Amino acid sequence: MTSGRFGRYAAMVLMMTAMTAWPAVRAQSAPSVSGVSGTLQSGASLQITGGGFGTKPAAAPLKWDNFENGTNGAVIGNGWSYTTGCNPGPCHPPIYSNGVTRTGSGLSIRANFDDGGRTDCPDPEGCNWSSSFGVTGNSSNTNRISGLTLPVIYLDTWVNYMPATPEPRNVKLIRVHTNAYAPNLYLNIYCLTDTDGARIGQDGGGTNMVFPSSPWRGTSFFKGNWRHVQMYLVQSSPGVADGTAIITIDGVTSINRVGDFMTRTDASQFWDTVWIGNYAGHNALYTCLASPGNTYVYWDDAYIDTTRAHVEIGDADTYSACTHREIQVPTAWTSTSITVKANAGSFSNLSNLYMYVMDGNGAVNATGYKLASTSGDLVSPAPIRDLHTNTSP
Repeated sequence: MTSGRFGRYAAMVLMMTAMTAWPAVRAQSAPSVSGVSGTLQSGASLQITGGGFGTKPAAAPLKWDNFENGTNGAVIGNGWSYTTGCNPGPCHPPIYSNGVTRTGSGLSIRANFDDGGRTDCPDPEGCNWSSSFGVTGNSSNTNRISGLTLPVIYLDTWVNYMPATPEPRNVKLIRVHTNAYAPNLYLNIYCLTDTDGARIGQDGGGTNMVFPSSPWRGTSFFKGNWRHVQMYLVQSSPGVADGTAIITIDGVTSINRVGDFMTRTDASQFWDTVWIGNYAGHNALYTCLASPGNTYVYWDDAYIDTTRAHVEIGDADTYSACTHREIQVPTAWTSTSITVKANAGSFSNLSNLYMYVMDGNGAVNATGYKLASTSGDLVSPAPIRDLHTNTSP
C-alpha cells in the first residue's frame, strides 16, 4: 500500500472509530435543561425538558417530608420509623415542633435528647440519648419497609443543633445501620473543646475520616444555625475499600471518598436503616464535660432515596456558585423529561432561581436554567426565533 493510500485508509478508520464511539460519548454527557414549564409556586407541578437525565427506576424518592402536615407536639407520623429514647422515664421520640423553623415553614421535627438533669439513668451515657426518625427494614421497628436493602443512599436534609450547656460530648446527626446493627456509619460532631470537629465514623469496622479543619464543620458551625446536609453513600464489597462516601454541607464538599471507602466486613451485612437525629452522649469523656441538660436537634425537609439522581433549585447561574439549594420532589422521570412537585423550602419564591438536574452518576448541568417569571407567575417560554434568520435572538 502506498503512503497516500495508507493515509486515506487511516483517516477513514479514525473517522469510523469516532462515529462508532459517538453514542457512548453522548451517553456519558452531563444533563442539559432546555425548558421548564408550570406555575412557579411551591407544591405546583413543573415539567423539565432536556436531555441526558439518565434513568431513575422509581421517580419518587424512597421518603420525602417537609413536615408541614403534622401537629405541633405530636410524635412524628406520615409513615416514618422512629426510636423512642426510653432510658429511663417517659419516652422521648421525635416530635413536630414550631419552636425552631426555617423561613416559610410552620413546623420542623425535634429530636429530643432531654436528660433534664436526671441521675437515675442505668446507662453511663445519660438518660434519653436516643431519638431518631428515618427508614428501616429492621423487624423490631415501627413502620418498617419489609425487605429494605440500601446498596446506594442519597440523603438531603436541613439541621439546626440546639445543645445544652455544657454541650454533649458526641452527637451523631445521621446514622446508617446494617442488618446486623454493626458495622454502622455515622456523621457526628463533638463538644466545643474537641479539636476533631466532625467525623464520618463507623462502629464495627470500616473506613473512618475526620473532616478537614477548613471549612470548620464542628459544633459551633451547627449550633443555632440551619445547615444543609447532602450525603451520598455506596456500599462497599465485603472487607474491600471500594465504596463511596460524599458529604456536602451548605454546598461545600468536605468528604469526597469515591471508590476507596469500606462500609462492611462480611458478605451477610447490608445497609437496611437510615436514622436522622439519632444520638447524644450526656456523660463526660476526654476534654468534654458532662451534659445533664436538654439537647434538641431540629430537622426540616428530609429526602431519602436509593439513587443520586435528583433535582434541585439554586440561587446562582452555575451549580458550583450556589450558596442555597433546595431539593425538588420528582413524580415522573425519563431521559428527556422530568416532572417535579416544586419545593421552595426557605426561598421566598421560585422566580429568578435556577434549575439543576443531577443524574445517577453525579453529573449535573453546570449552568442552571433560569426560572424567570411573567405576570402570571409562569415559567417564561423559550425565546421566539427570528422569522427572517430562524435563529434565537
